Order: sequence, then C-alpha cells, then structure tokens
Amino acid sequence: MIDRHLKPRGNILIFTIFILFASALLGILVSIMMRDFLKYSNENAHYHQANALAKSASELWFMLIGESRAGFDFKWNGDGLIKANFSCPVEKNEKEECWLPRSFSLKIKGLKNQISTFLKPGQSLTLPTFWHTVGDFRLAGIQGRSHIPTVDNPSDFKHSIVEENVQENNNWETSITKPGNYQQGADNRYYVVSNLDSKNGKQLNVSSSDGSSPLFDGTFNMTVEGKYGDKVVSKEYQLNQALPDFLQSDNYLE
Repeated sequence: MIDRHLKPRGNILIFTIFILFASALLGILVSIMMRDFLKYSNENAHYHQANALAKSASELWFMLIGESRAGFDFKWNGDGLIKANFSCPVEKNEKEECWLPRSFSLKIKGLKNQISTFLKPGQSLTLPTFWHTVGDFRLAGIQGRSHIPTVDNPSDFKHSIVEENVQENNNWETSITKPGNYQQGADNRYYVVSNLDSKNGKQLNVSSSDGSSPLFDGTFNMTVEGKYGDKVVSKEYQLNQALPDFLQSDNYLE
C-alpha cells in the first residue's frame, strides 16, 4: 500500500538546484551591471576633470586678452604647471609619473599677414600699429610697425593715422595725421582705412608691406584642450576686442 503522505524528494532537489542556478545567474548579472556602472562613473569623472582643465586654460586666456591693447600669438602647454600644483592620486616615488596623465594646452591666434574684408558705405577697418609679445604667460612687451600696411586700390579708401595724446593740463586729445607722416615709435596709434563712398561697398585687401610686421583686425581665435586619463576635451573660442574709447567716434571719417 502506497503512503500518500510521503513527499517527492526528487522534485525538491530539482527545485533547489533551480533556485541556486537562478541566484548565481542573478549575481553574475548584478556583477556585470556594477562593473559597467563603475566604468561609466570613472569615464564620466574623467570627462569632467578634462573639461575642468580645458576651462582653466580658457580662463587664463581671458585674463591675458583682458590686459592687451593689440594682437598677439601664443602657444602654451600646462604640463609643468599641473605637476607643480597637483599631487598624484596614489603614492609615487619622486621620479615616477602619476599613473593617470593630466594636461592642458592652449593656442591663441590674433596676428595675420593678410586681411580681406568688405567695407560697406561708411565702414572702416582699424588696425593697431603695434602688437604684443608674450613670455611666461604675460604680456612681455610691444613691437611697433616699421611701415604702414599695403592696401590694394588705395585710392578707393581714405587713410588716417589716429592717435590720442595727453596735453599739459592732463586732458587727452585725439590727433589725425596722414600715413605718409608715419614713423615707428608710439604704441597708441591706429591705422584707419575708411570707405567714404555713400552708395557702394568695396572690397578691402590689406597685407604687411615688410613681411615682418603682422596685422591685427580685432579678432582672437583660441583652441584649448584638457586631458585627463583617456578623455580629451577641446574647446574653441572667438573674441572681438573692443576699440579704445577715442576711436569710438567717427571724426576721422570727415
């Protein structure tokens, strides 16, 4: 006679094995998800570190531009600055490098050998007769042009040298002279090319006459790059430098 109260041990064993298998599979899936999550977290952290380094480089550039009165070119790599101000994330010997590389660099381009632009009626192009030299991440000096730039079809435009001079009573006065009287020296003079035609716009092409005196049309272009680990963040900026106050008027167009 069969005892109906006996439990089928074979079914319980199969069920137990199934539970163990499902638990192991779930553990593997959780491990894979955690691994991917940690990888994503590290990559995200590295990206933000690289972005912060690129932003730091751009802030240094904005500071340098703010101190300038004319154009300049500049290239810089901040590896030395980073090594001097950041510690390694883990203990390293004195001669060992940090295991996670970090760096930033910047390139500023403000000087040109040739400028081509279209002047509408009454418009002018204003060019400083000097430019900056840069050293140790600061404006190191000023170089003056030896000659006035060369202009194609010069008879189509009016040419002026505009300068602001301080008088005996400490008042500033704007003087306007012809380019033929230009002499190298002062660092507050500007060469202004104007289209006085009231109806027609004109194409203006300006180039450096001596090949060694660059031009600055008021626009800076910069590329910055921050690197942290395997993440690289690049940013590009363009900044238009404002004209000095004494050039805001149009009295040199008369």
